[in-house]
Amino acid sequence: MAPRHLPRDRSVHTQPVLFVTGRQDLPFLVRPEIRALHPSFATGSFKVVDVDAGHWLMQEETEQVVVVVMTHLVAQANSFAAAE
Repeated sequence: MAPRHLPRDRSVHTQPVLFVTGRQDLPFLVRPEIRALHPSFATGSFKVVDVDAGHWLMQEETEQVVVVVMTHLVAQANSFAAAE
């Protein structure tokens, strides 16, 4: 039986995915071969954005992360509005 906090259906996700990472984060998290695995769980748009920070992005580069996330959300909202 799967833990309650995990979905039973582990199918791929079709919603847009934004992966924000710090350029100075642990090397195993930003290696190209690790990044190549990420799109395997998403069939919608998949965007990777690097910010000049370590692991604690929001604490280190709050403004930059907010701009990245808000830009992504606005783009997705415009995309959905155009599709209607």
